[in-house]
Amino acid sequence: MNISGFIQPDSDRTLIQKQHLSVIIPAGSGHAVTLISPRGSMKPLRLNTLGDRLETAVTLDQDGEYVLELREASGGRLIDRRVIRVLPSWTVSAVVYNLFLRTSAQSSYDATLEDVLRHIDKVADAGVNVLYINPFYDTGAYLKKHNLLGSMPDQALKGTPYAVRDMTELNVAAVASDPALSSSWQAEEVLRTFVSAAHNRGIRVIFDLILNHTSHDFLLQRYYPEWFYYKEDILSTDSPYLYFTDGKPWGDPAHTAVPFEDGDFYWSDTAKLNWEFDAPPAPNDPPGNPSIRQMYEYFITVASYWVREFGIDGYRCDLAHRIPLSFWRECIAAVKSTARESHPHNDSIDGTVVFVAEAPPESVSSLLAAGFDFCYSGLAQGIDNPGAYLKSLSESRERLHSFNFAEAYDFHARNRAPEPVHGGGPDRSGIWQWALTATLPGMALLYSGFEKMSWHGIPGADLGLIGDNEYLAAVRTVSEIRTKEKALHSEAVQYLEVSGEDAEAITAYSRYNDGETLFVVLNTGKTAVTNAIVRLSSPDLDSGQPFMLKDLMTGRIYLRTDPEVVLLLDPGQVHIFKLEQKWEDSSYSQA
Repeated sequence: MNISGFIQPDSDRTLIQKQHLSVIIPAGSGHAVTLISPRGSMKPLRLNTLGDRLETAVTLDQDGEYVLELREASGGRLIDRRVIRVLPSWTVSAVVYNLFLRTSAQSSYDATLEDVLRHIDKVADAGVNVLYINPFYDTGAYLKKHNLLGSMPDQALKGTPYAVRDMTELNVAAVASDPALSSSWQAEEVLRTFVSAAHNRGIRVIFDLILNHTSHDFLLQRYYPEWFYYKEDILSTDSPYLYFTDGKPWGDPAHTAVPFEDGDFYWSDTAKLNWEFDAPPAPNDPPGNPSIRQMYEYFITVASYWVREFGIDGYRCDLAHRIPLSFWRECIAAVKSTARESHPHNDSIDGTVVFVAEAPPESVSSLLAAGFDFCYSGLAQGIDNPGAYLKSLSESRERLHSFNFAEAYDFHARNRAPEPVHGGGPDRSGIWQWALTATLPGMALLYSGFEKMSWHGIPGADLGLIGDNEYLAAVRTVSEIRTKEKALHSEAVQYLEVSGEDAEAITAYSRYNDGETLFVVLNTGKTAVTNAIVRLSSPDLDSGQPFMLKDLMTGRIYLRTDPEVVLLLDPGQVHIFKLEQKWEDSSYSQA
């Protein structure tokens, strides 16, 4: 952009709620600056003369999108414009736990919402302040896949929870441990109690929003058959689309077309919605959707419902890139408006909600521009070479919008049993993965089972968060560091070079913010490191001056004068050093 006015900010930016924004323009330019808030109010900024420039600072206290406009003082011609995205302040310290709920009343193995509610204090004690819950809506029956292989205790999963029949109806089996509780309104009361109890302990609740597909027997399929595509053979790319004028089997739920993902129709128990966008392959053009406006409005109403009535704190949006950006712009704006208007009557914490997009890297920029707050990062794919990932991250302008996790579960294409998406297993063991996830810019997700090193199946009613073992204690310590340390609450990250015979096993980087610095050192290898040297670097490190490092994982303190540090580190373990010139006592728990 050819800038004719602004010195700072010199581009569109992302900040955290309550942060200060400095605005600087040349003195004597005859320009005026206006700040437009996310709610649309306009405020002319009074600039102070400072040498050859005019400067002011403003506090951005609302989440959303601010706009800075530079105009001629006389005539009002627009000269420059900057968009400032402001994320809710709680997101930078978020410790998100991925919670699976059971989907079958016959299962006694996996947790219900009532189970989690009984342990909600222990969930908070584990350092979790956000619960992301996989879908627990009412699921369809037609073409449902069952776990016939017996790989889950008590046949825990009967089909995928992503084949949703009614997104305004809860799956009672996922909510209630008591078989006597069987009605939808009773399940909603349990949910209301759960969200309130979580909020009272500072824990936010995020739902799954599945709008790329539904079950074949979706609630409104017979009322709005045009919301779907139809084929004679729903599992063939050679089968042409059917049109209304073709007659049956157009409109038959048994012939609703299946989403086409990664070169296959393996989600055969789901039906692709007709967004007039990203249709599954076929030899002819897909039909239009004459009531797509009604479809927009219906799903916006669905997304608003859980926020307005239960005060939930956001959505993780399944396959967000498969849905038109025009829909997301409307939906996100409407839901965020609903959140503000419903607070505090809906018992929300502060009336903020976040939208997280599941999407590939090439879709991230467009989804953020459409209003998403966070998008999946590439951490899980880059976890086998974290050094390379960190180098690429340091060049990204979108890193504060990252939704980070080292692993996740999905549902097996044939039997719908949950399985690690990116490999899982002992080769990915060690606290270093959570330390990496929790100390990068963006939100941090602790996926189900990680905290108790469970690589097969999903956690039981104890969530794996309840206990007193060395590994879980380390998870809690890292979570506490993420929550408390201001150095982690910014986008600044710097990759640190490592030398020595064991250098390949070490990944090191610094995080800094407002005069505070942390140095994170990870042994990602399978053997102990005895010969690796990392050179510490930070804007807060004064060359030649003595300094102190406190390892927040162990509490040990080191007096240093040399920025080169020789590392001794067991496999899978980490150092998280806090830099201080004058050390003050800290209250961190010991791990």
